[in-house]
Amino acid sequence: MPGVPWAQVAILHLLQALDFAAERHSAQRRKGPDAAPYVNHLIEVATLVANVGQVDDVEVLIAAVLHDVLEDTPTSADEVTERFGERVCRFVRALSDDKALPRKRRREITLEELPEMEALVKVIKLADLSSNIKLLPPNWSEDRKLEYLEWSERAATICSACPGDARGPRSDARRLKPSALWFVRARLPSHCQERARTSARRARTPLLATVRRRALLARATWGRNRSRTCWRRLENHRR
Repeated sequence: MPGVPWAQVAILHLLQALDFAAERHSAQRRKGPDAAPYVNHLIEVATLVANVGQVDDVEVLIAAVLHDVLEDTPTSADEVTERFGERVCRFVRALSDDKALPRKRRREITLEELPEMEALVKVIKLADLSSNIKLLPPNWSEDRKLEYLEWSERAATICSACPGDARGPRSDARRLKPSALWFVRARLPSHCQERARTSARRARTPLLATVRRRALLARATWGRNRSRTCWRRLENHRR
């Protein structure tokens, strides 16, 4: 666009990506209690990348907006490349799972591939984890929630390690680390309490097993000091 300032062009491209994503995800809703439009998640991910990750590369922000378009809609990689460029498509493909595989295998592949991903892809992944963890589906069981939180913290830790990569700044991924891990650690205590209340209502659940679970969860959530306290209670109960 000759004669148009670069910043204005960048904003226009980002708005085009938002419009494209909103149209492609129009039938989707978030799995939270209010079933918000899915585009809210995409906006939040891009906002985290920009505000927390302090990334001002418009192609990275566009990739953040489009990060689920290949995975969750019939959109093809060729279409993304044609509309938004090869670099954006490369980022989006790196962030897309193969839905033909079982969920457990998809998560294993993610953990295997994350260490080799470009640094800026890891920034988007951290923002995606942050957004997802902030609002877990209310119909998930406590076991599934905890399983997802534990997997998310492993993925966030890999992203935050972020080895030197000439294709993207290390500092961006490192800077976003507290946001991703904060959501994990902030959410875990409430899940621990809900799980403990559920266990207490079940007469067949022995106190020993309840305390052991609390100790294990405390070690992951509140640190070693709280965990030692729970283990002392466990030892006292055994006596």
